[in-house]
Amino acid sequence: MNVSSESDESSSNINSRAVSATAPQVLDISSETNDIQNSVAYQALDKAFYEGKITGEKMARLKATYSQTYQTLKEYTNKVDNLLQNEKQLNSTVNKQRENLRKAEEFPENDSLTEVSQLRQELLQHHNEIGQSENRYDKLNFEIE
Repeated sequence: MNVSSESDESSSNINSRAVSATAPQVLDISSETNDIQNSVAYQALDKAFYEGKITGEKMARLKATYSQTYQTLKEYTNKVDNLLQNEKQLNSTVNKQRENLRKAEEFPENDSLTEVSQLRQELLQHHNEIGQSENRYDKLNFEIE
């Protein structure tokens, strides 16, 4: 009995009955799509399909679910990156405000007291915005996990 001919026959049987399924949702063709299609998850689904462990329909549904989850993760990652950039800008503004406040407090004039109060008010507002930004960042991280 020739083992190589048996394996050739079984692989040709698998290839002849193999049906390639695609996800129902069409994504834009880009390197990101190629990354998804070359992912370990897609490879595992293809392997399970070719081994007959799952149907083509189930593979397509799982691939579509994986693609949607991947896209959602990318969106949240972009949102987090934007929030971090916003936080850096706010921190820069706060630091400038602190410097202005420090300079304003050095002047003992009565006219500068109202300006100092205004700067303190702005500093407090910026601190509050940073706190809100950090809260949104933590919430997004929690949602991603």
